[in-house]
Amino acid sequence: MSVGGGKEPTWTATGELFYRRPRDWAMMVVEVSTDPVLTVGPPEELFLGTKAVARRGSSARYAVTADGHRFLMSAALLASSDASSDVVALPKVVVVLNWVEELKERVPVQ
Repeated sequence: MSVGGGKEPTWTATGELFYRRPRDWAMMVVEVSTDPVLTVGPPEELFLGTKAVARRGSSARYAVTADGHRFLMSAALLASSDASSDVVALPKVVVVLNWVEELKERVPVQ
């Protein structure tokens, strides 16, 4: 279904096939229908991407919402604005537990 191949395919309930184009990691979508016969639309580029963070397995490194309009994905982060750099900066993740209690302490109810 793709010209030039594809990686990390994911189907949606609405009959869309999402995949990543290997040469530039662009997110692609193809409309697919089986009623009354199998029809496959042309591939459409949604947006350019970055190479996914390496991990084992062949499953998609992204998730698509049921409506196909939003994505959650991992991506390699460059340490500088130089796109040719192989240096990857690790993202900072902050997890706040019991944030409602902290909010109550910081913002008193009037």
